[in-house]
Amino acid sequence: MSSRFNPPRLRKHALAVALGMCLVGGAQAQSNSTGSIAGTTEAGATVTIENPVTGFKRTITAGADGSYRIGALPTGSYKVTTKDQTRDVSVTIGGTATGSSATNLDAITVTGNGKINAIDVSSVESTTILTAEQIAKIPVPRSITAVALLAPGAVRGDAAFGNLASFGGSSVAENAYFVNGFNITNAFNNLNFGQIPFEAIAEQQVKTGGYGAEFGRSTGGVINLVTKRGSNEFHAGGNIFITPQSLDGYNPDVRTNGGFNVTTGLNESPRVSAINSRDTTGNITTASIWASGALVRDRLFAYALLQYGRTSAADTFGSENSLTNTSFESKQPTWVVKLDWNVSDSHLLELTAFSDTNKSETDVYNNLDPAAGGVFNANRALVRTSKLGTVFNETGGDSYSLKYTGYLTDSFTLSALAGRGKSSRSN
Repeated sequence: MSSRFNPPRLRKHALAVALGMCLVGGAQAQSNSTGSIAGTTEAGATVTIENPVTGFKRTITAGADGSYRIGALPTGSYKVTTKDQTRDVSVTIGGTATGSSATNLDAITVTGNGKINAIDVSSVESTTILTAEQIAKIPVPRSITAVALLAPGAVRGDAAFGNLASFGGSSVAENAYFVNGFNITNAFNNLNFGQIPFEAIAEQQVKTGGYGAEFGRSTGGVINLVTKRGSNEFHAGGNIFITPQSLDGYNPDVRTNGGFNVTTGLNESPRVSAINSRDTTGNITTASIWASGALVRDRLFAYALLQYGRTSAADTFGSENSLTNTSFESKQPTWVVKLDWNVSDSHLLELTAFSDTNKSETDVYNNLDPAAGGVFNANRALVRTSKLGTVFNETGGDSYSLKYTGYLTDSFTLSALAGRGKSSRSN
């Protein structure tokens, strides 16, 4: 076996790298966890944007035609100042806010008592963006999938595949999931994703079409999440959500119509073959505590959340011929940590870490031997006998990602992200 140096192939690789750098410098590709501010002013005018709650500030010079664009900005509220005029804008995930100020107009009076999602005319994506404040006002279950189903063209998939969202008729296994720019899609079968605690989500973006190559390996939809982050003001809180069993519905009993049974050769009367109405889902409880603030004012910020969820007393009684029945309990100890370091106004570092461990125990019991008269007593209640044992399951793991953003010049921004996500299953 022999090998030799191949100059033509080397030149092709070098060309590919050079073209890639040109595209990074000249294109206006949007990061999948940040937003932009764009507008027009006088040619050569100075434009300053500032986030009042973190102290982050950036100043650029408008182009010869008066246009400007500042990309890769963390989501939040900003003040845009140019020509002694200041305007408040809100930067959302993947969106481009307009920072232009009105000029040469006699008078403008605008009155509003609420916010709406503005149409981003700079993008061809089919996108729905909801903030934590908006989600809190919508009567929707507290889950990422439930919020995603609010997007046009989204429907719930089959329960056998996790009740995930399907977009535009695509399979539920064709979606991609991101948090703060890091892909959290379960690569084993694409039917799961890292479970960020719902309380930690600041914005949720749902892309159903027209999205770019940075959301690759997806032919369905994209669920893009941004977590909450710290600011110069200290905040802390907690909450608890309880779904009592008394408010939960149940499936009806299964009844046979009676008639001739070809298996036994006998005529049978109508009867109950499965008592689903006696199944209990139990109480579902989720408790969270969180805190956020500045470790170093205007420079280093932290957000941390600890959450514990518990689902108990879920019993499955089965049909009259069931040999076993079960009692189920699930525990979800999860946490999120988000650190933001403004090294300078030109260099930012972000660390995201979370855990989505889920532990469950299923006790398995014997039923009465069907040959000895069936499993139901005279009151049509299941007769639970000896305990066979307990099945222990544990899923999930920890994920970490580190992101760097460098505003190297007025027209060149470099963003790099590295991360590691681990999800395991044990039984």
